Amino acid sequence: MPRAEGLIRFEEIGSQAGEQLKGEMVDITFQEVTISESYQTQVVTDGESLHLDLWSFDIVLETPTEAEGECGGHGQIHGDHCHCDEGYQLDANDSTRCIPVD
Repeated sequence: MPRAEGLIRFEEIGSQAGEQLKGEMVDITFQEVTISESYQTQVVTDGESLHLDLWSFDIVLETPTEAEGECGGHGQIHGDHCHCDEGYQLDANDSTRCIPVD
């Protein structure tokens, strides 16, 4: 999660597939945090960090496919399988779905 410092500049902010998202991040530091099930964040003491002096981005927005995004609301898709949230596991019959741990 970024610290509350640095700048993010947007040159273009598209909202539809085919439009551009273009800008840059200047003097941004990302810090390691934990996120609870209620979405409360806590900075990890002595956690890792990553500093970006300058990072430019210029992308064309795409429409997500069915397999991209959340995994049944309980994880995030990475490639062709889910990384499941705590308390959930990968469905043995569907690698794009997370199910509760028994």
